[in-house]
Amino acid sequence: MKMAKNIEALNAQQVFLNFQQDPPHPTYSTPAPWEAPPLQFSTRKLAKSKADMSPAELASEARASGRSAPTHAADVFFTDGSVDTTTGTAAAAVHHNEFAALYRLPDNSSTLQTELLAILRALQLAVPRDINVTIHTDSLGAIQAIQTVSPKDNVNLITSVLATAKNIHDSGRHVHLNWVPSHTGIPGNEAADLAAKEALNLPQVTAPIPPSITHIKASIRRVSHEHALTCLRPWITNPTSSAHWYNTTRTNTTPFPRNIGRKTRNALHRVRIGYKCLAEIKGTLPLACCHCDAETVSPLKHYVMDCPATSDMLARSHAAAKDVIANTSHDALARLVTHHPPPR
Repeated sequence: MKMAKNIEALNAQQVFLNFQQDPPHPTYSTPAPWEAPPLQFSTRKLAKSKADMSPAELASEARASGRSAPTHAADVFFTDGSVDTTTGTAAAAVHHNEFAALYRLPDNSSTLQTELLAILRALQLAVPRDINVTIHTDSLGAIQAIQTVSPKDNVNLITSVLATAKNIHDSGRHVHLNWVPSHTGIPGNEAADLAAKEALNLPQVTAPIPPSITHIKASIRRVSHEHALTCLRPWITNPTSSAHWYNTTRTNTTPFPRNIGRKTRNALHRVRIGYKCLAEIKGTLPLACCHCDAETVSPLKHYVMDCPATSDMLARSHAAAKDVIANTSHDALARLVTHHPPPR
């Protein structure tokens, strides 16, 4: 029930049943291979990792990254996105030397979506301004996504960016998207970062977008994992369960035998996981032991602890059957189940 509610909250059912919920931009068409892209990209690689740089080196690299894109006779925008991992709130912002624009995205939007939305809004703001456009972003992921001409995820966001850039390009203007390192003291980038964090506090969503398929799948895996753990915990704490049995026998670290047949391997695994025999599952106990004919209501326990046929092959110095299995080598267990198969 909890998993179903989480999936429903993410609109996963609708997205998987109807992929057209995230259609491409109405004016977008996949460009021919020989067509020039509507955007120019620049991603200047840092000399070394940020962690290995001094503040002075970082500042120098930041200035160099900023110079990678044209600023003369161009409208310059800085974009950024922000996601609060605690609350799931998401936001984006555009910084211009004349204004700032803040946007709140649906909760649980991905970081990539916030970055793409910020770039899209910068382009839309640039459309009527009749000048070349330079956008600085600190998201390499967003740049890589926009370079995908046939996206499979975040389709509307990416194609809207490309369609808007083409609109500007077709009017005779240039569009340049430049990567800058984050948190390196670039004033515009720092201002966009602060604006994006401020936008997290907007009272309602101002930029509705469909959920990312990738993000939904990750969320479903996470929720499914949590649900599975919830189901397994009672089994581990229940002393009669196979999970509790295996929680002990898995501590047996002796080498697993090689070159054994499938039948022997399956029987060995039945002993290791404490698998119930058919009579236990059907509730038709007591069951006669197939090796000594003694009737028992605990077939596996009898097989390990009491059956005279197996006594010479197991060290019964432990009080519990699962401890005997845990402290018997896997080679010895393989010989045991080969000569005297466990109850089925």
